[in-house]
Amino acid sequence: MTPKEFLLEVANTLEYEGWMQGSFTSLAKHNILRNTHAAEYSVCRCVYGAMEAVSYRGCLNTQTYSTAFNALQRRVCNNICFWNDSPGQTKENVIKTIREVAETL
Repeated sequence: MTPKEFLLEVANTLEYEGWMQGSFTSLAKHNILRNTHAAEYSVCRCVYGAMEAVSYRGCLNTQTYSTAFNALQRRVCNNICFWNDSPGQTKENVIKTIREVAETL
């Protein structure tokens, strides 16, 4: 996996699994049908949590992770966690920014 592919997968993870602030990951249980025991689990992640999840799924090497992490960190001019959690930050902006950074790699 290249740094570009990694960041695109991070963006996809946030888009499809959900984005959040204030924590790395949140797992929620929701009933699919009323009066049944069937349950669906949904996950929300912050940017860093999504990066960790994708790196574990993809058995990512350190160089690829570092290149992607540093490129995103330079773009947001801040600690990625602080940027993710900043007041007014949105899921749409986070995903858009990650995809823009990916296209530069």
